[in-house]
Amino acid sequence: MKILFVNKFFFIKGGAETVFFQERDAMLQAGYQVVDFSMQHAENKPSPWESFFVHNVDYHQSHGLTGKLKAGIDFIYNAEACNKLNTLLLEQRPDIVHFHNIYHQLTPALIGVAKRFGCKTVLTAHDYKIVCPSYTMLRDGHVCDDCLTGPVSNAFRHRCQQGDTFKSLLLSLEAYWQKFAQNYAMLDCIIAPSEFMRQTLLRKLPRSRIDVIVN
Repeated sequence: MKILFVNKFFFIKGGAETVFFQERDAMLQAGYQVVDFSMQHAENKPSPWESFFVHNVDYHQSHGLTGKLKAGIDFIYNAEACNKLNTLLLEQRPDIVHFHNIYHQLTPALIGVAKRFGCKTVLTAHDYKIVCPSYTMLRDGHVCDDCLTGPVSNAFRHRCQQGDTFKSLLLSLEAYWQKFAQNYAMLDCIIAPSEFMRQTLLRKLPRSRIDVIVN
């Protein structure tokens, strides 16, 4: 069996990457074929498939109106990532595509690319991004489920991204796009690290298969 692992960082940046590499290494040790897809970065670990990695996306360095417009589009739908993933799928033909941290830089549009190719798709949820545009379900030190029980425009209304109007607007627009595109609903399975997260995600995706695997 061949598994394509997808994560926007191919180096240890945080807990998500720690789990990503642990799982990837475990599959290699178990005898599965492993293929990588990620983003270019100077700190990346070596990979035989790094030529397929997308250009590094750093939204903090987007300058000028043109740069910000392009960053805004890529934030919602990264065409380069979709095209490169499709090329990699054609060459490697994996059985399963396992997504980890793909939001904003790679974008969940990759899920649709993999499904159209006929692959089984899995996403490990390392946070609450599926139900909360700003990831955390926290606001002003308190639990907030406004974007789960109400419109995702609440992320813009509350200025959830560092109190910044433009960044918060992007979060809401991206969440509206995901609702329209139904990328998460295409997944064959979502993995949650806790039963609490599983139940929370089911409120958004009641028909989805969501399994619990603790970190």
